[in-house]
Amino acid sequence: MKVSLAWVFDHIKDIRLTQINVDDLLSSFNEISSELDGFEKIECNKDILAIGRVTKISNNETECFIPEWKKECTITTQTPVNLNDLVVIAKEQRTYKRATWHHFGIQRDGVFPVISCPEHLIAGDWKQYISSVDYLVTIDNKALSHRPDMWGHRGIAREVAAILGATMIPEERILSQNIIKNYENKSLASKDNPLVVTIKDPQQCTRIACCAIASIHNQPSLPWVAQRLGLMDCKTISALVDLTNYVMFDIGQPMHAFDASIFESHTLTIDHGNDGEPLPLLDGTTIKVTNTDCVITNGRHPVSLAGIMGGQQGEVSERTKAIVLESGNFNPIMIRKSSALHKKRTEASVRFEKNPDPNQNTTAILRFVHLLDTWSLPYQGCGEITSVGLPAKEETITISHEKLVKKIGIPVPNDTAAKRLKALQFGVIEKQHAHQNDYIVSVPTFRRDIHIPEDIIEEVARFCGYNTLPQQVPHRPMIATDNTRTLKLHAIKNHCAFGLNMTEVVNYNLFDEDFLRTINWKPQHTLALINPVSETWKLLITTLMPHLFKAVSVNQYEHQEIRCFEWGKIWHQHQDKIIEQNRLAMIMYNPDKAVDFYTAKTQVATLFDMVKFPVIWNKPTEQLEPWFHPHQTAALTVNGTIIGYAGKVDPAFLKLVAEKGDAFIVELDGDFLLQHKPALIQPETPSKYQRVHLDVSALFPSDVPVARVEEAIAMVDARVINVYLMDLFEKPEWKHQRSLTFHYVINDKEKTFTKEEIDDIVNQVNTTVKKLGGVIR
Repeated sequence: MKVSLAWVFDHIKDIRLTQINVDDLLSSFNEISSELDGFEKIECNKDILAIGRVTKISNNETECFIPEWKKECTITTQTPVNLNDLVVIAKEQRTYKRATWHHFGIQRDGVFPVISCPEHLIAGDWKQYISSVDYLVTIDNKALSHRPDMWGHRGIAREVAAILGATMIPEERILSQNIIKNYENKSLASKDNPLVVTIKDPQQCTRIACCAIASIHNQPSLPWVAQRLGLMDCKTISALVDLTNYVMFDIGQPMHAFDASIFESHTLTIDHGNDGEPLPLLDGTTIKVTNTDCVITNGRHPVSLAGIMGGQQGEVSERTKAIVLESGNFNPIMIRKSSALHKKRTEASVRFEKNPDPNQNTTAILRFVHLLDTWSLPYQGCGEITSVGLPAKEETITISHEKLVKKIGIPVPNDTAAKRLKALQFGVIEKQHAHQNDYIVSVPTFRRDIHIPEDIIEEVARFCGYNTLPQQVPHRPMIATDNTRTLKLHAIKNHCAFGLNMTEVVNYNLFDEDFLRTINWKPQHTLALINPVSETWKLLITTLMPHLFKAVSVNQYEHQEIRCFEWGKIWHQHQDKIIEQNRLAMIMYNPDKAVDFYTAKTQVATLFDMVKFPVIWNKPTEQLEPWFHPHQTAALTVNGTIIGYAGKVDPAFLKLVAEKGDAFIVELDGDFLLQHKPALIQPETPSKYQRVHLDVSALFPSDVPVARVEEAIAMVDARVINVYLMDLFEKPEWKHQRSLTFHYVINDKEKTFTKEEIDDIVNQVNTTVKKLGGVIR
């Protein structure tokens, strides 16, 4: 952002730019207020400039009369002019020519535009508004993102005055004294202002002010206005349009002037746009508004993309006889989205994105009218100002002097803290108690960045000078932290990568909605970003599986087999709470052959063995996501708690992702994996007596879980120390049965088994198997 120091000092009382050391001021500003990108000196030799009136035009030459020098001169015709036009003439040695921007110290090509000027100033007094020496300062925009009050010269002047210990010119001296009538949502028409102003959605538009000027003459820009707008890289158009831009750069509040003829119905409404409705803009382009845009309408159709750019239909031109002034306050998020959507980033939209002071809606119009009066621009019929929308209220923050000193770290006198805050136009009331001194601080509405006591402390601290703070090494007691979760996560990822031969994938924690449409799945209970990455990346994920399916879809032709895993966070909303969880997901995909359920189960079980989880694979009782095979999926439970699901991918679903193949997937509760503490294994003295290894084989119904059989055999006798599935076999003719062979080990710590004892345990195991529906083979 560019700032003219001469313009800044227009707002400071009893001190001029020529009276201060600019290097010292800018150095202090850089340390206290905002980071500077640089500055340049602007010099204008006003002695060689004068205003000339065009008296005669020929093909190549233009004759002008210069009242200041009482002289006729002839200049080369460079751009079209008309008789009686006013132009700025530059005298170079014995020749005369149209003044260029360079004559005003501005690095810009082309001649200075045709101007207008009050008659009493043409003879030379107009130069009082042009600075011979100025400094153009460039401020880093990022440093001002939180300070909407500093996006105008008056806001910068407030900081400069506080640095210099100077006084600001009171606001009432730079504003007109028009009557302001306030309304909540809709105004009433009156004799002085026939417009009925309505805000349809206060969430989009907080406040808006309007004023009708019944008679006005549009003319070329004033020379000092054109010169200052040139410094800001702003194009000059006409006196009225340039004056709205001047006000914006002056106080930081955008405003707009409409040709009053478009408001025949005397209705001005701020509303949502209608999808697809065309709106020709001032830059010559036509956009199609959306229902997320905020537009200003005349009761029939939109005449402005609110807060961004006006429409062609309401353009102020040389034919304009009456105008309507508008200045509002719009939702910064809405402005940013509309600006990005339509690719229309303007000086106005940049300022509205920073959320400026809502109460400045009337200030801008009062400033505009005051400048009309000050610079003798003719108009009639400017009556009351209509303001619709509730005004912003000042916040009050109480902070003790003791807390302020403790936070800053150096002694701060009571009067210094109060003085600094008052210099920045905070209201300060000091209250003394028995043990402390409190400041009751009223935060002006233009300071949208101040909300908590620490913000007040920062305002005092930056003027005390951060470079005055004592250099002290921070004291931090070193306390050992529990890194169990970190080590366990590293072990889990390490096992997935090397033990299971998988590749880790990392994705954004957002759903790709284009891919969700491909798999024909819509997530439930999702959370949407307020400022999305894009139109199709705005929902926080509730599961990791779509990421892995997309990895298969993208890489299915590049690899003979795809085995990958992802560790990430998911979010979902439960009632009024937002729940964040960790998840581990895996996929084993083979494009050419079936992925065996039990082979995959055995591999996944090695992860559970590594983390020492007693996982039981049960038949799911809840409705599954569409990617799980309904008959080949297991609910994984630990001590009765479901920690995830594992199983084959439904073939119909997989066809949406891959052309062919088969897959096995797993999704687990990552928080449970990290937090679960396995039971401590108490060391036992091994028995010196021989173990006996036995087998039992039986035909079981297919719906009998292996884990249930293992658990039942282990409970037969305390001397059964180990049970595991040794073999599984199925035949088509067995239909709903399968052969399971279990190996179990028995051991007695006190003695060697007798044959009768072994036979007794075997009989108990066989009886247990039969009770579970097994037929001993």
